[in-house]
Order: sequence, then structure tokens, then C-alpha cells
Amino acid sequence: MKIMSEQSGVNVPCDIKGTVEAIGRMAVGAHGVKIIELKKEPEHVYGLQKPDGSYERIEAIPEPRHYTVETLVDLRKAAMRQVTSVIVPNFDPSDRDVQETVDIKAAVQGMCCFVGNGKVVLLLNEVGDRFERVDLILAYTPEFAVVNGWLSRMWWTQKEAVDVLRTVEFRVEPDMRSLLRSARFSSSREEAGTTGPAGNDVSLSIKQRAVFGTEDPPEDVFVYLPVLELLRDNEPEACIRCLFNVDYEKGKVQIVPACGEMARVIRLAEAVVRQKLEAELLEHELGGVDILCGVLN
Repeated sequence: MKIMSEQSGVNVPCDIKGTVEAIGRMAVGAHGVKIIELKKEPEHVYGLQKPDGSYERIEAIPEPRHYTVETLVDLRKAAMRQVTSVIVPNFDPSDRDVQETVDIKAAVQGMCCFVGNGKVVLLLNEVGDRFERVDLILAYTPEFAVVNGWLSRMWWTQKEAVDVLRTVEFRVEPDMRSLLRSARFSSSREEAGTTGPAGNDVSLSIKQRAVFGTEDPPEDVFVYLPVLELLRDNEPEACIRCLFNVDYEKGKVQIVPACGEMARVIRLAEAVVRQKLEAELLEHELGGVDILCGVLN
């Protein structure tokens, strides 16, 4: 593949070496400046020969590198790697004598983390004008995905509702599994038929007693589950308030997260991630890394 320069009509190949050679030919023609290949240098380093015969070493900035890690510990190690391999090559984080002579806060100046929108992004302050980034994806748990799906406001039959609550592993209060197993929706329709052609004279309380017996169905249902896989094993479960709706005529039920509940528990979970990341960095002398609440595109 080649690119045509509109001004010069020169075909410029899409590779570093070919591009440098083509630019060199253009430079010589325009200004008498020659680009030369430097021995023992990588492809992106070349020499710019001046009219007086001297040359200047030029380094083309490569594309920023982009990494993905799986834990906060890996993210912290990526930040420490920046300190050890780029900014302070001889720094040993376990050597307290060296720590006293090295300003780690200055070494990490320019690094920052963004936490939000389901990920943590660490920007490494690369030497020069290039930034590398390390991403940690904050995966949602299967339990959270199930409840998030309830936002579609689907209606279930009695059997479907029992199956949904039986097959997912999260705690529900009150005990909706037992309540729905014992419900008698056919009794509601029979009771409605004895009081009028379309059940218009049947009050809601009569229908509730016909279906659920003497127990009034709850208006609110509370679901307890982990939001992020990263926090599953060492953080309390999130509590999501849901609304319990019943269609007595059709014999169906609905459980819907209350407005804003899913966004609320996500914000709380990401706040915990920020706290844990801050603690991890502080423990390893990297407290100078800024942690921001936001999104990096």
C-alpha cells in the first residue's frame, strides 16, 4: 500500500524505513537537506544531515503502548515498573537506604489513574512526549448482570419467577421464593369472576388475599449481591432495592430495580476500588500517583 503526496506526487510507502527514505528524497529536493540511516540504531532513529555536512540525531516517537492487567496488584506493579525501569533505573524498592535518597513522589509525577465506566486506566508518564496506558477492566458479576436485565421490565409467570429466583445465587429479602411458590393466581381469577363480569368490583386487597392468602405481598424487594468480580471475595454485598409488581388479571409478576439503583451501586463499588487502589499504592511508596474519578477515552 502506498500514499500519494498531493504536493510532490511522490509515492510514500507505509513503513518506517521506506517513509524515511521518501521524506529524505523530498527534503533533498526542497532544501538540500539529507536524511541518512544511522548504523547500530533502531529503525525509528535517523540522522538529519545539514548543508554544512554535520547531522542531527532524530528519533521518531513510536505509537504509545497499551497494556491490560487483571488485578490492582498488577496495576501497582506497572506503576513501580515505570519507576524502576524508566525514571530511576537502579532503584530497588526493598532497599530502605536507597528509598531515603530517591524522591519517589517526583519520580511518579505525571502518573495518574482514572476510575470509572467499568475500568481503571493508569497513565504512565513516559520519557519524552509519549504516554503509555495500563487498563484494568472492572468486570461485573453474573449476579449483577441478571438483576440489571430486570430493567427491561419483563413479566414472568409464577413458574418463571420461581425458576429465576431459584437458579441465581443471591439473597432476596423478603423470601420471594417461598412467597411465589405458595401463590394461587387461579384463585384470584375465580374470585374476580364471582363479583362481576370483568372483576371491576373486586378490590385490590381481595385479589391480594386470594393469591397470597393472609400475607400481603411486599412493595419493595431487596437483593444482595456482589457487583464487581474484583470485590467478590473481600467486600460486603451491595443491596439493590427493587419494586415488586403483580398483574392479577394475567397472573404474572415483575421485579424491577428502582430508578437509579444500579448506577448507585456501581458508583459505590468503584469508590471501593479507588480506596483499595490508593491503599495499594501507598503501601509501596507510590502515593504520589493521582487517582481520579472519571473516564479516559
